[in-house]
Amino acid sequence: MRYILAETKPKDGKLLAIGHSMGGILLYSMLSHH
Repeated sequence: MRYILAETKPKDGKLLAIGHSMGGILLYSMLSHH
C-alpha cells in the first residue's frame, strides 16, 4: 500500500487514501448492520 502511494502523484495519493478510508467505513457499517 505504501509503495503504491509513493509511486502515485500527491493528489492521487490523497484521493486514494480518502477513498480507502471511506470504503472501510462503508464496509464496516454494512458488516455491522448484517
